[in-house]
Amino acid sequence: MKLWHTFYLTSEENNFSGPATSPIVDSHGTLIKMVPHSFAADLFIEGSGILSDGRVLNVAGNNCGREAFDIAGYRGTPCYHVLSARFPWGSASNGRPLVPLRTLSVDRDLIPLGTDVYLQQFDGLQIPAVDSVHGTVGGFVHDGWFKADDRGGGIHGPHIDIFAGPRSMYRLMERIFPTSWRSATQSGVGAGFDATVGRGLAANPSGVTTSPGIVTGIVLVAMAGAAWWWLERRTK
Repeated sequence: MKLWHTFYLTSEENNFSGPATSPIVDSHGTLIKMVPHSFAADLFIEGSGILSDGRVLNVAGNNCGREAFDIAGYRGTPCYHVLSARFPWGSASNGRPLVPLRTLSVDRDLIPLGTDVYLQQFDGLQIPAVDSVHGTVGGFVHDGWFKADDRGGGIHGPHIDIFAGPRSMYRLMERIFPTSWRSATQSGVGAGFDATVGRGLAANPSGVTTSPGIVTGIVLVAMAGAAWWWLERRTK
């Protein structure tokens, strides 16, 4: 399977300046914090963010806030949850923590949430180490495996959004795998990620997958049955 990609990140209030004119509220309309409008707009696009006081936010709904946004075709009046320490970068759609360079946002009609996805071009890639609000991110050799835990309104068909974590990692990944690959993939040139859906599994149009362990078990059962039939014939 060929997949074209974009990257997304966790927005951080400390990366933005300006007067605190935008209200961030929870699903009950209670004020969480006033923040710069530029940060509020970026938070709306990314879905997760870190306030300057360290609290982590995740979008709770798109029609429950106080300020409306219309950015590149995305419209909404968002409200947010304040997350626990279990979610240092935010929460994915299925409730799992976002993990830099492990979490994917996908089209659920193509790749079910919770599915393991292998991206060949990441296998063996040395991920640079960058500093972040949560310490060092990266600094390891990637094995190519990701988890399809998230989804987004702009993710359709063979498009994946790769969670980068901090903006510094986002910029590094954009240099290594520029999102300009999109046009080449969609025009049929063949660029993009070579992907396998399911850890040790093979995707097929029916959506039914069979793991190697299951296949091995079936083969062993079949062999045992054949041996039993042969012995029965020998003893008659």
